[in-house]
Amino acid sequence: MILKWKRKIGPLDHDQSQYETQREVISKRTRRKVMKKLLAVLLTLALALSLIACSASSSGESEEAPAEATESGTETAEATEEGGGSDKIVIGLSGNLTGYDPASGEAVQNTAALATDIFNENGGIMGKDVEIQVFDDQGSAEGAVNAVSLMLEDPDIVIMGGLVYSTTDLAVDEIVREGGKPCIVSGSTPSISDLHNPYMFRLRTNDNVQTACAMEYLMEVSDAKVVGGLYTTDDYSYGCWVACENWCKEKGIETIGQGGAIGDTDFTSQILALRDAGADAVYVSLNAAEMVIACRQMHELGYAPKVMAGMTASNSDFIDLVEGDEVGGWYTYSEISFDSDVEGCQEFLAAYKERFGEGNPESSAIIVYGQLQLMKDAIERAGSTDGEAITKALEETKDLQVITGNLTCDENHDLPGCTFVKEINHDKIEEVRALYVGYDRQY
Repeated sequence: MILKWKRKIGPLDHDQSQYETQREVISKRTRRKVMKKLLAVLLTLALALSLIACSASSSGESEEAPAEATESGTETAEATEEGGGSDKIVIGLSGNLTGYDPASGEAVQNTAALATDIFNENGGIMGKDVEIQVFDDQGSAEGAVNAVSLMLEDPDIVIMGGLVYSTTDLAVDEIVREGGKPCIVSGSTPSISDLHNPYMFRLRTNDNVQTACAMEYLMEVSDAKVVGGLYTTDDYSYGCWVACENWCKEKGIETIGQGGAIGDTDFTSQILALRDAGADAVYVSLNAAEMVIACRQMHELGYAPKVMAGMTASNSDFIDLVEGDEVGGWYTYSEISFDSDVEGCQEFLAAYKERFGEGNPESSAIIVYGQLQLMKDAIERAGSTDGEAITKALEETKDLQVITGNLTCDENHDLPGCTFVKEINHDKIEEVRALYVGYDRQY
């Protein structure tokens, strides 16, 4: 399988301290607005009932009024069970429209437009037309809280999604928990599993699982005795190295880690330390900018171990800035392959290319389309737009085929998909070498 390099999923930032205060303020504001709306509804109902009572009393028909109310209540319940009285089903998505990586947000917008047409041309959801609204989360904690607050406040939106970064997912935990509206996220940090949020579901394979798959393959092709690690102290980079280190420890493989910091422009000392320690395989879990520097310096120093690079090696910010002879022979991994043979993936990519002229879109396009497939299935199985009914259907998801893999919801509300392990050739083309579903090797 051959495919062109494309761009990133996005950085991970698991430190919640930067957004706790903002999240609390917006959460309180959301609760106040909900209470004001509820009070207004109650006052309106009270006034309406008073007018009905007065009218019935003056016409001598007071005994018939309760029967009419009972009939109306029955119809309302039946309408809710069948999908609500609205003539459409509204889904909300968040995307990074104006943040550091707006191409990702553009891919979410494009996917929303494409999915709307695909769904509606095939009967919509439960026979109703689908409308998908996209809100700007700016790829940040604060932006995500704002976007999700807007989706929670809109009574027409029955389910929420997007949120492809771990930072955004952790930031919205509290308001999603309080809002009671099902939400599908796609950050990869294992910390999401520990939230145990009753309304949050994660469609993505977490970093621990993907790292284990990558290391298993690296050992198969290298038979290394010492594994080195090159990382920075941010949560994504260091967290992946810890996962690698733990995997090696379980296998009895010696490790040596060398860390730097975000923004470092020289990794020479770390690289020499790995070389001098005899590391014959190296796990490079750096963000794209630092990975470019490390790649070039390893080549200049003549240090050529077997390398497994983290998922940011699938980022154009990396691959477009290095030469083939610098990176050729490296391996990398991610849950996305644009040459994927997973059912439905190539059909989606063909439709995306026909509509937008781009055959290999941002990874967020495939991830979010998988989310939308899951949402459609859950609503239809629930037979309702009620949030609790949809949540229950999501929990019961089993062997659902979407373009990111075959999904089954586990006890942590995780729905892991595929992990592709790939090789980078000298002409900067990646060739798929292995596919994992969960921990299970497929080929």
